[in-house]
Amino acid sequence: MTPAERTSAHDTSAKGTPRKAPPRKAPPLTLSTPTTLGSPADGSPAPPAAPRRRPAPAGARAGRLGPLPWIAPAVLLILAVVLWPVYEMVRTSFLRISTSGFVRGSAGLDKYRKLFGEADLGHVLLATVAWTVAVVGLTMLISLGLAQLFDQRFPGRRFARWALLVPWAASVLMTAIGFRWMLDRTAGVLNTAMTDLGLIDGPRDWLGDPATAWPWMVSVAVFVSLPFTTYTLLAGLQTVPAELYEAARVDGASRWQTYRRITLPLLRPAFLVGVVINLINVFNSFPVIWGMTRGGPSSDTATTTVFMYQLKSTDIGESAAMSVVNFALVVLMVLAFLKVSRWSREEGCVHRKAEEGVHAEHRRPTTTRRGACPGVARPARSAGQALAVAGAAWLLAALFLLPYLEMAVTALRPADELRDAGYLPRHFAWSAFVDVWRESTLGGNLKVTLLVAGGSTVLALLVALPAAYCTARTRYRGRRLFLLLVLVTQMFQPTSLLVGLYREFYRLDMLNSVWTLILCNAAFNLAFAVWILTAYISAIPVELEEAAMLDGLGRLGVLRRVVLPLAMPGVVTAVIFTFISAWNEFVMGLTLSTEPRSQPLTVGINSFIGNYTVEWNYLFAGSVVAIVPVVVLFALIERHVVSGLTAGSLK
Repeated sequence: MTPAERTSAHDTSAKGTPRKAPPRKAPPLTLSTPTTLGSPADGSPAPPAAPRRRPAPAGARAGRLGPLPWIAPAVLLILAVVLWPVYEMVRTSFLRISTSGFVRGSAGLDKYRKLFGEADLGHVLLATVAWTVAVVGLTMLISLGLAQLFDQRFPGRRFARWALLVPWAASVLMTAIGFRWMLDRTAGVLNTAMTDLGLIDGPRDWLGDPATAWPWMVSVAVFVSLPFTTYTLLAGLQTVPAELYEAARVDGASRWQTYRRITLPLLRPAFLVGVVINLINVFNSFPVIWGMTRGGPSSDTATTTVFMYQLKSTDIGESAAMSVVNFALVVLMVLAFLKVSRWSREEGCVHRKAEEGVHAEHRRPTTTRRGACPGVARPARSAGQALAVAGAAWLLAALFLLPYLEMAVTALRPADELRDAGYLPRHFAWSAFVDVWRESTLGGNLKVTLLVAGGSTVLALLVALPAAYCTARTRYRGRRLFLLLVLVTQMFQPTSLLVGLYREFYRLDMLNSVWTLILCNAAFNLAFAVWILTAYISAIPVELEEAAMLDGLGRLGVLRRVVLPLAMPGVVTAVIFTFISAWNEFVMGLTLSTEPRSQPLTVGINSFIGNYTVEWNYLFAGSVVAIVPVVVLFALIERHVVSGLTAGSLK
């Protein structure tokens, strides 16, 4: 039956008399029109249900005006906290500014000429590209294996998954400093262990030589990047239909053929998401390098972001020019990767290729080993295979926990035993935990962090939820522009906008303010929240909302009473990511808060690192206090991380 015939059947009764359609109140947003279910009141046969209409075209009046209250807060937050600093950053790169912040006139292109005349710039650019390729490549390769491993069922799987999340929950800066201590020449546990195992002749200064510092920094960057990437791929594995693996088993496909023809093609969306996010984060990475070597000696271990921060203390204009160049390089790298990977062209045929892959291989009947098919429905493994999987997972869990256990042990060492090369102290002392709160500002710093993490999470959710709902349910004019704006905020990392952020809030007299940090953290986490919530809400059947609107609920009532409960896993995921990111944020706190009592906990802990000495026991006592709350939080909601990524970002 054609659409015209269905419309005629709907509008005309069995006797051919026209039937009046019940009046409907137009909703504020342009959504599909609700359909009336059930039989007519006169008992005549029910007409065929009218097909659900597609959203009204973007040029409709309601489509232009209706979305504004829903997306305006998100747009204003992005304009105020992301795009204005971009303007300030570009503007500053053309000005002569003293180190005290006074503008002394236009500099034209002098700052760019000075930047490109820097003797270290060529080395820094090459090092940044090599750093990014190495970290992203190793992260994606290792994450593929970890996702397959942690997708298996084995005793203690929940604990092993939680251990994998600990580097994600902990501050990247604290993790980097922890590895710096473990690599210490005289007291580092890694130096001691390698010497005892005969791997090296004696203790070495691993971070003092750029030739050995780079491999260790790459290793630490991979270490802190693995949790998010592994969980993204793990969520992708949950979306692979078990029927495809069963078909592959029936067709006699080997384990490698199944993985190549089914698993890899269907992991493509999750893989591309992981690569793009890692490209942006790793290219702009600051805490790993700053925490381990601070870019030294000289700029031998600096990337563009660290080099930019080093220039800030000598020439603000040149530092701003480096920021502009840094962002241009990020955009070029992401666009080049998307072009090479042909994201948009091949995305729609991934599932079809996967389904055809096994059948194109061969169909001769063979005997398939038990456990040869990965996926949701797997045949039982032998006891030896199960033990091997569990052993590998437990060993990896121990490796992921090792740096944080060493932090706790060091915090419990008496001051006179800090430089002992033993694995454990001869005496345990709690004095560092007591003194660090009594003699420092960490108590106030913890309060600031709680306010910033909680406030930015609430603000980001209040702004992202209506914007995501509107974007998921309407096709308004400017929708693509809004999504592009959200994507741009993901590409602008706070590290690359430090000069612009500082000058903006300096002019607004908002430095050393908790509200400044709340606004900044909410703005830079808004993109991920909108992305997760939009994808999740899009997967909720629109018929549920239509039925609620027929019962008299308005659009806000539908969002609060229908959409929000169904989207709760996506909301939980967005809340977790925003809270953890704000809790562990370091760079904006270091730049925008100069007074000790207005600084977040990560910056307060970093104050124990001096130019010549480091108070390691106090440093790690504060680090343990900062890490424990978020680690406990992740232990409670670990299962929601996979479900949220699966149901939201990958649908």
